[in-house]
Amino acid sequence: MTPQMLRISVDLTLPADTVTQIFAILAKRGVGEAYTALALVEKLLGAGAQRASSQIPAASAGKPGS
Repeated sequence: MTPQMLRISVDLTLPADTVTQIFAILAKRGVGEAYTALALVEKLLGAGAQRASSQIPAASAGKPGS
């Protein structure tokens, strides 16, 4: 039996048991970290995760390009 995969983007698929993991998204400012986090949370919730959250560090919140 093939394990279920979550298609996050064209270039990224993750195993369904990813819902039990903790992630960090590290990137330069303005390249879509928040969008990436929200897309990941959507996919995890769709795969049956009971809870998912994302957090933007206070140091970058509200700054242009963050």
